[in-house]
Amino acid sequence: MLSRMHLAVLAVAIVCGAASGPLDRASADPVEASVKGLKVSIPRRAYLRGEEMPILVASEGTGSVELALRVEGKEQDATLQHLIAQVPAGKTQTVPFGTWEVHPGAYELRATLRDNMGNYGTAVDLAIVIVSLRRPGITLGTIDVPAGALKPANLHALTEQGFNVVYYRFADPTAANGLRDLLDVCYSHGLLSVPILDTRTAIRWDDALAGPRSQAGIDASEWAQLLRPSLEPVYDQSNFPVLCPRNPKAMALVAQYVKTLAGGAAGHPGVAAVALDRGATLAFDWQGGGIGCFCPHCLSYFREQTGLEPPAAQYVAPGHVAGPTDSFASWLLLMGKPGDAQGGTLEGYNKALKQVVGKLDPQLSVVQLPGGYAGELDASTYQINYEQYRTIETKLAYTMDLARARQGNQKKPVSLVIEGLNPGEGLPNLKAHLQLLSLIAVSRGAQSLTYGPYEATTDERVSGALAEVRPIAEKLGPMLATVTRDTMPIAVLYSGTTEGYQRVLRWQEARDRWAQAGKWFEEPWEHEHSFYLGYSALLRNGLPVEIVTEPDVLGGRLAEYQALVLIDHEYSTEALEKKIREFQDSGKLVFADQSSVVRPPRAVAIPTDFSGWSQLIPLGLRNPDPAVADIVRERQSGLIREAAHYVGRTVTGHVPSPVKVSPAEVLYTTARNGESRYLLLVNPELEKPVDVSVSVVGEEDFVYDLLESKRVLTQRAGERIEFATQLAPAALRAFLLSPREITHLRVATQQTDRKVRLNLSVGGEAGLRVSGSHPLKITLTDSAGRELPESGYYATNAGRLSLELQLAKAEPAGKWTITVSELASGLVRTQQFEVK
Repeated sequence: MLSRMHLAVLAVAIVCGAASGPLDRASADPVEASVKGLKVSIPRRAYLRGEEMPILVASEGTGSVELALRVEGKEQDATLQHLIAQVPAGKTQTVPFGTWEVHPGAYELRATLRDNMGNYGTAVDLAIVIVSLRRPGITLGTIDVPAGALKPANLHALTEQGFNVVYYRFADPTAANGLRDLLDVCYSHGLLSVPILDTRTAIRWDDALAGPRSQAGIDASEWAQLLRPSLEPVYDQSNFPVLCPRNPKAMALVAQYVKTLAGGAAGHPGVAAVALDRGATLAFDWQGGGIGCFCPHCLSYFREQTGLEPPAAQYVAPGHVAGPTDSFASWLLLMGKPGDAQGGTLEGYNKALKQVVGKLDPQLSVVQLPGGYAGELDASTYQINYEQYRTIETKLAYTMDLARARQGNQKKPVSLVIEGLNPGEGLPNLKAHLQLLSLIAVSRGAQSLTYGPYEATTDERVSGALAEVRPIAEKLGPMLATVTRDTMPIAVLYSGTTEGYQRVLRWQEARDRWAQAGKWFEEPWEHEHSFYLGYSALLRNGLPVEIVTEPDVLGGRLAEYQALVLIDHEYSTEALEKKIREFQDSGKLVFADQSSVVRPPRAVAIPTDFSGWSQLIPLGLRNPDPAVADIVRERQSGLIREAAHYVGRTVTGHVPSPVKVSPAEVLYTTARNGESRYLLLVNPELEKPVDVSVSVVGEEDFVYDLLESKRVLTQRAGERIEFATQLAPAALRAFLLSPREITHLRVATQQTDRKVRLNLSVGGEAGLRVSGSHPLKITLTDSAGRELPESGYYATNAGRLSLELQLAKAEPAGKWTITVSELASGLVRTQQFEVK
């Protein structure tokens, strides 16, 4: 996940030189050190996730007690690294210390008694080791948490449900200093924070530069977006002008805004990332119509980069293939499309602001909500509305696969935000639907799942879904972070050029145009909606497909595939069509649906029009009558089944599939690490289990169920290995396919000074290592039988895992124990090692 998106678990080992063995984590039995007039006690070993550590101070006389930390090993007169507190002497009191305020390492805690004149007197020293434990895995978050809800009781409830990340708005730069208070309170309950900025509102904090439309004396045309044909400034819903990302004056203002707010989060271990925006992007005129900002800065940039004049915002009929001097096609490539969270302008904007944050804190991650699609930020974040996905679950498979494709070679983490969970609306089957959507996302690579709004987290159906998802995320998360998705043999082209040309028209204009022509009306989101239908139909037939983008094709990636499918391919470029023809001329197949009017000769026709989906979108999703909306969703599901029928007759059988799953409606994903392969299955049925048969090409004869920790009965059929399983409703199963049987675990330990290194490996017959990502559950206990915070779920990489334990000065000597459970085979290895 993101660099700080993993839940941080702090282990603080506090010992006194004269003390005996450590205490149980739940025990209040302290370690004490005392000198005349001053006594300090502290938990011998406290396991924390950001919680404040209590330091008990008892003193006599008058004056004060100063508590301070210094890095262990420095001279006594060295400058103190961190002053914790200075409290009045003469009484007993507890001082809370937030361990997150210092970096992990070995420290000395010094308590010094000072008299009323400020003279130093009695001093007590304690040794402290602070260890930060971070594991890769899948995080669970909630979004739009109101500031008033960031209270201890609410945060504790979120932690109990399994959440470890909270997203909340913090957009006022005049209150930037208050951000650390919110970070502290969330982190003190084991929750990482993603403060959501709002870069679009940066202009509101500079009265000299901009104000509302009604404010006299403000000329927004110098720096705001200007849309064709009027060239009037664009205003947001609050009547403030919308800035242009290519305007230096506007960008300087935004950069200062981000610097001020992100500065409040820099260096804090409780921040997972900062989000630049929420719910909308700086994309131009999202309703369709126009082609973006026509301010002098954008026009100048376009002319400099292309040598062309800016295009006219005019409708072009389907079938257009743009040449190298086509102004509009060049504009789409360089500047981006209207109404999208990607494109050259937005990518440049995100990169510039990430650079601003990086100068403050190189480790602080930056995301957009939604955005970062091209991999220019630390994660690609997608937002979906639950209401639009709840009866068309394969739509989420499309979304996750598109996320992977858009990144190209970046391979950044993908985060999913599921919104619209409004239990008060009586959403049917909410638990099953939400569980299914979450598991589809997990199976297709999501490393962060976030649910909103925050108020929905108290609904028992939402809690019930999370109770099913959480253990799977915990067990498989570390493994899924190390595997690489397989390339499927059939590519499906997502045509950004088609999308851009379609968005020149506004919705109503598009409908009027096609109504006059006596055809189904189209609208600016035609290609995306058509893709929902076409890709879902391909998945419903169990076909081995994945999405490719135009940059993939232009970069030569088609050579990796055996076939290409075109969906609603209405516009293209000469360079793109040349690559597609070369692919076809090499003897490979190209399929095209009826709406793909741009197609190479000899393309195999799919006898259906995937663009028919669009006529149902406005009828259903924007209809205020829930009953009508449900009827339309049923029509959409029926349309998928109809399209799948034609796809099955046309595409199925032409390209050998490395994986065959029956029934074909079961969604599957394959991946690999080392010589091991992984198969994840998801049952899209909400109410009934399904018996599943699987056939996989390969030499991996040993198949293991990762959730039940057992070997699966298989049989060999030529080049294929076959097995059967059963999937509960809306459930996921995960399998490891290995070329060798897993027969043993090896654990080796080595202590150097105050560190113990644990080396683990998974092996097979003849002592050969089984290279792969093996999910493990590791339990570590000290010589007194107390479990260490390093215990938990891990995964090997290429069959190996190395862990390092930081020891305190006076750890209990003797035999410590490590128990390792390999979650594929069920093997368990318990071994003791000596701590000296």
